[in-house]
Amino acid sequence: MKGKISAVILLPIYFIIFLTITSTGFCNDAKETPYVPNEVLVRFHDGVDESQKEFIRSSLKASLIRIIKSIKVEYWKLPADRSTEEALEILKNNPLIEHAEPNYLSKPLTIPNDPQFNKLWFLQNTGQKVNGKTGTLGADISATEAWKIETGRKDVIIAVIDSGVAFDHPDLKNNIWTNPGEIPGNGIDDDGNGYIDDVHGWDFVNNDANPSDYSKTFSSGGHGTHVAGTIAAEGNNGIGISGVMWEAQIMALQIFDIFDENPANAYEYLMRLVVDSLKIISSVDYAVNNGAKIINCSFGKGLYSTFENDIFSLANDRGVLVIAAAGNDGLNNDSGPKYPASYDLPNIISVAATTERDTLATYSNYGETSVHVAAPGGSDLIPNIYSTTPPQREILFYDDFESGGSKWLIGGGSQISFGGDQLYKPWTIVYSPLFGSNVAVDSVGYYWNFTTSYMVTANPINISNCRGLHFHFDIYHELEYGRDYLNLEVSEDNVDYFKSNVVFTGFSDGIQRYREWAGSEFDLDQFYLKFNLVADNTTPYDGVYVDNIYLTGIPWVFSGNEYDYKSGTSMAAPVVSGVAGLIWSYAPELSHIQVKDIILNTVEVLPSLSGKVASGGRVNAANALLSLIPPPTATAGSNQEVDGSDEVVLDGRGSTAPDNIDTYQWAQIDGPTITIKDAAKSVARFTAPDAGNDPLELLFELTVTDKWGQTDTAQVKITVREINQPPTALADANQKSVSPGDKVTLDGSGSSDSDGTITAYAWSQTDTTGKSVALSNPVAIKPTFTAPEITETITLIFKLTVTDDRGDTAASTVRVTINKTSGGGGGGGCFVQTIQ
Repeated sequence: MKGKISAVILLPIYFIIFLTITSTGFCNDAKETPYVPNEVLVRFHDGVDESQKEFIRSSLKASLIRIIKSIKVEYWKLPADRSTEEALEILKNNPLIEHAEPNYLSKPLTIPNDPQFNKLWFLQNTGQKVNGKTGTLGADISATEAWKIETGRKDVIIAVIDSGVAFDHPDLKNNIWTNPGEIPGNGIDDDGNGYIDDVHGWDFVNNDANPSDYSKTFSSGGHGTHVAGTIAAEGNNGIGISGVMWEAQIMALQIFDIFDENPANAYEYLMRLVVDSLKIISSVDYAVNNGAKIINCSFGKGLYSTFENDIFSLANDRGVLVIAAAGNDGLNNDSGPKYPASYDLPNIISVAATTERDTLATYSNYGETSVHVAAPGGSDLIPNIYSTTPPQREILFYDDFESGGSKWLIGGGSQISFGGDQLYKPWTIVYSPLFGSNVAVDSVGYYWNFTTSYMVTANPINISNCRGLHFHFDIYHELEYGRDYLNLEVSEDNVDYFKSNVVFTGFSDGIQRYREWAGSEFDLDQFYLKFNLVADNTTPYDGVYVDNIYLTGIPWVFSGNEYDYKSGTSMAAPVVSGVAGLIWSYAPELSHIQVKDIILNTVEVLPSLSGKVASGGRVNAANALLSLIPPPTATAGSNQEVDGSDEVVLDGRGSTAPDNIDTYQWAQIDGPTITIKDAAKSVARFTAPDAGNDPLELLFELTVTDKWGQTDTAQVKITVREINQPPTALADANQKSVSPGDKVTLDGSGSSDSDGTITAYAWSQTDTTGKSVALSNPVAIKPTFTAPEITETITLIFKLTVTDDRGDTAASTVRVTINKTSGGGGGGGCFVQTIQ
């Protein structure tokens, strides 16, 4: 692969002018001004025509730069002599203007870090020691339990609005959103969304399709890449780490451009840390219109923006959930709001940070009503949320001139000669009181007229293995303006030099830091760098002083060490974004409000968060997902009454679960201890003990568990009745003398039960006379029959069996004699005898 140098060569004149403007125009007020100077955001009332709009813009000499069509907001740049305050004062009194406001600034919400450990305690905390501090068992989001249910899906798109994302990181590249409507690199807006070649998102800082998070310094740390990794570093891929989601699509939207660690002026320092409202509005608009379901906002400010509120409200209308960091000031957002976390919109979740010991981090903002929930964000003192970062910069060339000039060759020439030799003053190294160090100077004292004097690298600088080149050096110069110049020139072979547009002339305003950034590749593998002073024949001056020449690049090949620690509510917010993504992966039919409610209603309530966040707890991914799965329903059967020595069946087969019951467990809750057979099965048994003279109650509980570990219980009561006194049966009949054809009534009404009631009567004929009679109702107390015709006297025997309310029985018989009718017709009859 080849490096990139074309921007280094061709663009710096613009950059020098920019530095000059910023240093003279904004330096004094940079830290105090919470918005971009000379810019406003404006919305007209509906019905205002374009000619009226143009008249108002012209009256302010404002330039229309962009329109955010979704919320009808125009972005204007004002002339240098028209302040933001003046413009707003005029606009607020214009009846055609609905609202106007500054282009407010926000900053990323992170804590400086010093990477030392490789522990993802926020996903599973076993009480491990992290940087000398021991965590608390379970002070995590229960990710490992959640992953048994869901690990994420590619159709969940999460927009990371931040410093960009290193989308070729080995642990992220398979989880990066790819715009399905865009053809990479053809220079055409294929999907018509207003952005050309926006394959993975958009860089709203440099207005290009490369939101790559490749920092220009050694210390910026890849804020956006770190956030993206916490959400969805690819899981189960055998390398690095896992995010909360193993799979997702991360949409990279860059709004921060973290610049040099040693800025040239205060405004530059401010712009290194902040972002204006326009970029926030534009990025949210992009996310909403390109399929994002979740927007992660790990940044914030203390000023309310109507237009920001409007764009986040539009996200709500489109069903997009916004996860926002509460802030790192350790303050109460109820009394001092932090935006966007504090916008009063139903789709926003404001997130505080907890430590590895489940305490509210001391740096974290809070708010009993305005901050919704907490999530792991890292230790109070030492950053310990581990995640992905971009590749570390490599130094391709550096010289501070403290070790001599061995890295350079010098030369030059002149139109003035003496004895045939051209005369010029060569570059040399001297100590400069102005710099306080050794520097390279074009000459000792004033340079000569009609001369050229150069220093060129002794060896070519190899850039073949790097991209994202960053070139800077410190310079002080006194040159005749418009006549004498310092040119930067490059050559691939040290023969043919190309004069770039990097040109210095005139007097610098003290020491300046020149820098240039080249984010893409270009055609050279190596080059020689030449500083060449060219003077005419008029007025010479002191010349050029150069120091601290740096060229750095980002390796094309990842080493495997691109991970780092950070802490802050910036790190807590993506944890919640990941949990929201898991919920939507499992249940894509849910609305964004339902997802928010699930997150807030399934927190792990912590004493440390009481009165600090509205939910009172820290997010719990497992609880959130389990709330979507109906728990099992245990059924232990009906209560029973049994007698001693009975085999009792405990029946749990009526229990149900969406994914079947995983385990059954019967246990005795009350009563004398008995032994349960098959207690781990759906149907269990035991032998009832004797109760004695009083009933005995036994209570049993069935616990059923599904495969996710959710449980339900049901109880059943078994009453063992006291020892029963059997009933007494008494069979009788009301006739004493019966002849054939007579009606006989059997009578069991004399039967009794001393400790209960008789519940059943049963009559049967038991004699062997062969003369069977038909009883009117064999189960009646008093059934009847008709005496049969006989040829000789017979005795019929009837048995009465009575049953009491406990099922015990007793029997009694009665004999009925039917006499043979005598020839004289005299005195036949029936003899009745009862036998107990």
